[in-house]
Amino acid sequence: MIFFTSDQHFHHEAIIRLANRPYQNIQDMDDALVEAWNKVVGPRDVVFHLGDFLFGNAQVAAQQWNKLNGREVWVIPGNHDSWITNGAPVIGVTASDGSVYRDKPLRVLKVDGKRIVLCHYPLREWEGRYRGYIHLYGHTHNSIPTLPGSLEVSVDCFPSPVSLDSLDTLIKPFYPGTRGQE
Repeated sequence: MIFFTSDQHFHHEAIIRLANRPYQNIQDMDDALVEAWNKVVGPRDVVFHLGDFLFGNAQVAAQQWNKLNGREVWVIPGNHDSWITNGAPVIGVTASDGSVYRDKPLRVLKVDGKRIVLCHYPLREWEGRYRGYIHLYGHTHNSIPTLPGSLEVSVDCFPSPVSLDSLDTLIKPFYPGTRGQE
């Protein structure tokens, strides 16, 4: 199965206050987020992580990934992923049963007949918007309205990673108005 998530901010104390998260401290938050991830993601699943995984370095990231299920994890870097965007090796870092790979900042994924535009940041326009492409993002911590055809997958919207199968029920469809096709 394929899942999408973002913005765990593991080891980031200030995010508890900034995103109004219901945790007493970093350890409570980190433990709850690992439990939520592993509750839905199995050892054979693929996860697309849309940025802001943790505060720390590649060594701390590797320790955190080792607690998480998933055969493959693809990281679309966010603004707090200096451990990955500053050249830290990611290939070879493993989740509990698989590998973690650095992805591009913007990726168009085609799977099961769906085209999905992945980016850490919310886009007002994206490739294929008028042809039914879905846009998934993080970054805003549920602080802005979601545009039709898009969905924020941060843990502040969905505590557990969102499955590909659930997208059709979660996303308000986009119906083009008078604009022409792309």
